[in-house]
Amino acid sequence: MEQNYINWHTKEEQLLERDVAAEEARKAAAQEAQRQRRAQQAQAAADFNRLQLQRKAEQKARSLAEDAMFAAAWQQRVKELKEEEGAEAAERLAEAKKLMEFQKHQVLMKSKRKAAAKMEELQEAAQIQLSLKDQDDIFKQYANECINEYASRGNTTVPLQRMLNKKEGLQPFMP
Repeated sequence: MEQNYINWHTKEEQLLERDVAAEEARKAAAQEAQRQRRAQQAQAAADFNRLQLQRKAEQKARSLAEDAMFAAAWQQRVKELKEEEGAEAAERLAEAKKLMEFQKHQVLMKSKRKAAAKMEELQEAAQIQLSLKDQDDIFKQYANECINEYASRGNTTVPLQRMLNKKEGLQPFMP
């Protein structure tokens, strides 16, 4: 019995040791599986992080490239606008010069017309004065002939002389 007991106890201890070893193997396998799972998760997280960083870097590089392209296009457009503004300013300046030249020409032509009109007016006035002087001379000659004829008849010419002098502001005529 004791031997049975020892056999039974030995058998139980072997079973227990086997169960403990199996449990330890299961725990070790579970721990190894958990370690592998954690390693896989860590690797997946690292891969995910690496991919995220790579995507962010690629997006940043694309964004920088787009910004550089936009800046270059913007600089080109600003350059074109400045050239257009310069051309427009030059065109406006040329138009202003042309207008100024035209206005100078108009002023010159107006002054020439005005001078010609003034000259014509002066010539006309001189002609009128000459015509009036000729008419006055003719009248004086006729008046003198009439007064001389009247005096030759023996009549007094003083009233005629006074009237003639009043009208024309002439000096008295004495035959």
